[in-house]
Amino acid sequence: MDSNKNSNSARKLCYLGPEGSFTHQAALKVQQQLQSFDNLQLIPTACENVLSIASEIEKHNHWGVIAWENNIEGVVIPNLDLLIDAKNMVGIARVGVDISFDAVICKSDSIDNCSTIVAHPHALAQCRKFVQKRGLK
Repeated sequence: MDSNKNSNSARKLCYLGPEGSFTHQAALKVQQQLQSFDNLQLIPTACENVLSIASEIEKHNHWGVIAWENNIEGVVIPNLDLLIDAKNMVGIARVGVDISFDAVICKSDSIDNCSTIVAHPHALAQCRKFVQKRGLK
């Protein structure tokens, strides 16, 4: 750990981007909850992947927010493995975020005419009932 860092210095609060993602929402909650803790200043900062978040934490003494579990699909195995294998990183808190998904189609179309859905596999699994109910592939 960098001994020049103290509890009063501003630090990045890294999350899996982009802005508006569920981890961004969680980061904003963490920032709000901790802003008065020992003058801790956390600056939400989007990262392209979870490994980048881990690097910011381990190498630069910043903070991070990662998803490691959700109520529908369970544990996010790669992220949990990352925490287990980390040498200079620990989980210190848990924050919950209510999530919802939107299905988007062309304005001139109808959901009844759709046969295929494209989404991230984890999000798609969370919307399994919607997909099955509409017979989407």
